[in-house]
Amino acid sequence: MEATRGKTGDEVGYVGGNAITMLTKIDDTLLQGTDLNTTVLLGADLTEAKLHHVNLANANLKDAVLAKVFGTVTSLSFSPSGDFLAIGHSFGRFHLWEISDQHEIFACKAHKSWLHSLAFSFDEKLLITAGDDGAIKLWDIQNGECLRTIQEEEPVISVSIAKFGGLFAYGGNNQIVKICDLETGNCLQHLQGHTSCINTIAFNEKGNLLVSGGNDKTLRLWDVHIGKCLRRIDGHDAGINTVSVSNCGQIVATGSDDCKIKLWSLKTGECLKVLTGHQQKVSSVVFSQNGRNLISGSHDTKIKLWDINTGECLKTISGHQGWVKALAINPNSKTFASGSSRKEIKIWNLGTCECLSTLKGYASWIRSITFSPDSKLLASGGEDSVVTLWDISTGKRLRTLKGHTAWIHSVAFCPSSGLLATTSDDCSVKLWDVATGRCLKTLRGHDGWLHAVAIHPNGKILASGGDDKIIILWDIKTGEILRTFHGHPNQIHAIDFSPNGRSIVSGGEDDTIIIWQLDNNQCKILSGHKGRIRSVSFDRSGKLLASAGSGQEIKIWDVENYRCLKTLTGLNSLVLSIDFSADGKNLVSGSFDEVVKIWNIETGECLRSLEGRICAFSPNEKLLASGIGHDTIKLWDVETWQCVKTLTNLPYQGMNIAGIRGLTEAEKTSLKALGAVD
Repeated sequence: MEATRGKTGDEVGYVGGNAITMLTKIDDTLLQGTDLNTTVLLGADLTEAKLHHVNLANANLKDAVLAKVFGTVTSLSFSPSGDFLAIGHSFGRFHLWEISDQHEIFACKAHKSWLHSLAFSFDEKLLITAGDDGAIKLWDIQNGECLRTIQEEEPVISVSIAKFGGLFAYGGNNQIVKICDLETGNCLQHLQGHTSCINTIAFNEKGNLLVSGGNDKTLRLWDVHIGKCLRRIDGHDAGINTVSVSNCGQIVATGSDDCKIKLWSLKTGECLKVLTGHQQKVSSVVFSQNGRNLISGSHDTKIKLWDINTGECLKTISGHQGWVKALAINPNSKTFASGSSRKEIKIWNLGTCECLSTLKGYASWIRSITFSPDSKLLASGGEDSVVTLWDISTGKRLRTLKGHTAWIHSVAFCPSSGLLATTSDDCSVKLWDVATGRCLKTLRGHDGWLHAVAIHPNGKILASGGDDKIIILWDIKTGEILRTFHGHPNQIHAIDFSPNGRSIVSGGEDDTIIIWQLDNNQCKILSGHKGRIRSVSFDRSGKLLASAGSGQEIKIWDVENYRCLKTLTGLNSLVLSIDFSADGKNLVSGSFDEVVKIWNIETGECLRSLEGRICAFSPNEKLLASGIGHDTIKLWDVETWQCVKTLTNLPYQGMNIAGIRGLTEAEKTSLKALGAVD
């Protein structure tokens, strides 16, 4: 690399680019702090490199492959011509790519949180996006301008545009499908009948019919012009995540949490075939242009190609490390795209199933943070499947704990043993030695993603909960299962032990809270929330309990009398995290809209608003930590509420790109979003 300094690309070719690629593949942190100004690094692959404070001023990075700013890929859509690919992801952004040269045209911040669905209009002038913030937005794809916003009160999960008729439709958590005029945005029909969240909708080829599926396990067929449900189809054993209508308009495919794909006659509602083979929930299905094949993606990380006539699986395609959420067929029928939870998009040859190219993003959305009992360390976990331990005094990363293979949802320190517990979408609980970073135990017993972990005050028992609707109590020393609690009808998102260790509280998708008594196995159900529960927390005395979730409210409960004492309102988004201060006077909440609020428990007044989604007080009552965006944590002084430190681990943090050559403006913008400076 040194020998390329000051040379032209023609003089040195790809020597420098190959060298830096090999070095960073061996050790992704090897070049941190290196001066590489004016070097020629053509074609370098820096997607997984950590180039903190590397000087690339005036370097030539033509044809280099760099990390992009996107997280879990939630939606993919080819333009009708097949020339462009739109990408939606968990950061609420969408990217427009030109297929021929893998060139990013532009990227737009569309939603405050997850972008769930997007679709091109058939004249390729518009793109519609829908997100967790309840917004549906229409975009001019020539310049990225937002032309119109329709605002709903609850998350919108799926959007579809009719090929003919100038209509579009959307549906989500409010259980209603709305049919709208594409030109004016006016709502023409309300399609009501689903009894739970609508996960997926699709028009038929003619645009006169629409199919919808949701968590109520039903598929519904609608006449969009008169707003009538023509047929309700039951047949799956769990929620329907995805639907696709064949171009001939005769067959509908559905994919479900029950791991099955079903083919249905649109005319009669008859189940034509059941396609089995996926080991976990099916998250995406799409028909080929000729209708002879179906492609499916699953949380088992596999893609399958099916023969529709025989129901035979023609090929199982491996390559993704995370669950495959999004699929899209190029209208030219020669290629298809897939997107995963591990920030990858792959383009495949439809005939050979060969991977033609891979686009890698970078995201480490922080899902959970917690202080150590002595307040000297902070642990964080999130989308990158890695636990990070931070030194509070220096603000530096102390070490990373690697071992999970999917998102980390919850982290918890043991009170005195120097252990850390974590739960993940890989269905495991892990116990780590904080001093060495070594994984001591992996606990398996759940059948599904794990969202919550809590440690008993005695430090000997661990509780975990997740998608399988049960709470398991574990012996930390032996790893044995001590007890299992059944009672929630849906996923469990949050658990906490009482300070005296006599009870455990849990909350989940079913909008109820259950307090379990450990000595007699009895439980008490607390009702009153308007939506799913995402966080529960006892105060230090054990007399108060706080709960919060999608209802945009926080409830304070009297634990002894099981009575709601107070409801805190004024929130504008799903509450992800709550925590009592050590003195019990204040409560902190973090929401999807990136607002942290400090509440006075006695008055219910919001005292202050700060940045963040995930939050935690330090045990010594000096600091508040809040997780902001991807890979960034802020530490706040609780006396002044000033930010005293920012903890960040972006891959290109402090990288100097002043005068850098060979990159587009969109690529430079992406580098800056990942920490680079000019």
